[in-house]
Amino acid sequence: MARPRTEPAQVRRRRILDAARATLIRSGYGAFNLGYVADRAGVAKGTLYLHFRDKDDLLASVFVDMLEGLERRLDELAPPDGTLASLRRMVEAELDFVEETHYFLAPFSPGSGILHGPRAGSPARRGRFLAHLDILARRVKACVASGVLRPVDPDDAAFFIVCGLRMCMIRKFVRGEKGPLRARSDELMELLLRGLGSGQAAA
Repeated sequence: MARPRTEPAQVRRRRILDAARATLIRSGYGAFNLGYVADRAGVAKGTLYLHFRDKDDLLASVFVDMLEGLERRLDELAPPDGTLASLRRMVEAELDFVEETHYFLAPFSPGSGILHGPRAGSPARRGRFLAHLDILARRVKACVASGVLRPVDPDDAAFFIVCGLRMCMIRKFVRGEKGPLRARSDELMELLLRGLGSGQAAA
């Protein structure tokens, strides 16, 4: 069915972003094809360039859109009240999102072309991810203030959480594990709270 010519630009842009996200999840970065995205969105390939400069710009826009979706989900959780339950809910929401999108963390791999491409140094793109890290850091900070976590740098802890999410994702795909990623939330929380050490001083 033909789309109305008077369709608002924002509606068309939304449809392109949804099609690009679905294509990305299905095919990955390497096989991401603008022609297929256009077909899936029901627009001419040239229409993509009315909204996005090129493939890199579309991919980066999808990444930002995904982050915004995750942040809306985090906003729906209980506020960061300094309890471990609040921290666990955040970890579970992040694990759910990683599993749904598959490629959410891939932009932080060298050579992915999203944060490491020709225009990857864009302060806006890096700033968008740092803003998301700040959401994680605020929950850690609340837990430190309430005494359920030892004093740590909340920003470092936020990066550590992201590393833990990546670990869970990679392990599932490499080992072919079944079941939802959120089933690993206990293990991830244990690593966050206990680390890998025995408590003995380093030699």
